[in-house]
Amino acid sequence: MKNMKIIFLVLLYSFSSCQTYTSSTTNQFNPYEGMEIISFNNSHGYVFHNDNSNKLIIKIEGSGWGSVLGIRDEERWIQLHYGAHLIQSLGDRFTFLIPEKLGRQPGINYFNDMYEREHYTVENLLSNYIEIINWCIENNSFNSVILVGTSEGANLLPLIYNNMERKDIVEAIISISFGGLNIIESFQILSMRPELSIEWRAMYMILAEIFLPGKDEYPDTFNENVYGFTYRYYNSFKNIRPFDFYLNIDIPILFIHGLSDFNVPVESTLYIENHLPNKNFDFIYYDWGHQPNNYDDLNLFLNDITLWIDHILE
Repeated sequence: MKNMKIIFLVLLYSFSSCQTYTSSTTNQFNPYEGMEIISFNNSHGYVFHNDNSNKLIIKIEGSGWGSVLGIRDEERWIQLHYGAHLIQSLGDRFTFLIPEKLGRQPGINYFNDMYEREHYTVENLLSNYIEIINWCIENNSFNSVILVGTSEGANLLPLIYNNMERKDIVEAIISISFGGLNIIESFQILSMRPELSIEWRAMYMILAEIFLPGKDEYPDTFNENVYGFTYRYYNSFKNIRPFDFYLNIDIPILFIHGLSDFNVPVESTLYIENHLPNKNFDFIYYDWGHQPNNYDDLNLFLNDITLWIDHILE
């Protein structure tokens, strides 16, 4: 492959991180045209080549029990993640790498798969992501990186950055829909949201109480359904606080958050803006929730990311 710049897009934790609509430019029948599958030991990912570009975007998707590519029926993709939209918007200028979660394949729901339930943890996600990322960088002549991520992926973003063998070529980071607080702090904030129903506030209060650091009443198990995930999943994520890592990261970072996000509260990103004012960080807040509300929101979001990348790479 030619020399490439890497733009690493990381997207973080969420109860619902899928995009259930497509932008006006997204090919719903074949959004992943020209995809190459690469595998290395225990990890694999999807590469979308642009032979005329020396830049690469590595996209880390949000939470869920399916493939990072989304869900498709016999004829078309019925759910797409941010990666598909970013490829449509920036694929004429960048090569993309989207690492897959664990051993997953497109089109399958792994909620009842005991292997996936047992291994869906921070440690295993990081191990798989880092393995394929480091392998790709080592075996190609990449010279520049921007990391971008959403929800669960954004939660892991600074950890991925710290564990990359060539973090020296990372130029910038884009973190979407997570911020700096850990999930317990986020649950506590959401449990007090007057805009939410009593049922939703109760759910977040229960989760905050169950997974408070230091509590050990709940086993490290993976058979149960705890609001869509497992005890093991929450236990592995509960102590990760991205803010503590951003303290020591000095490259440009763009944080994006919805003002009405009821999966990860906007306070999580405001916390970074308020406590790290002297960092080279930029912040964009939209009048939507955990993800864009419609095509216009999505297209504005994609345009703003493109403009920010252009500014960083000038």
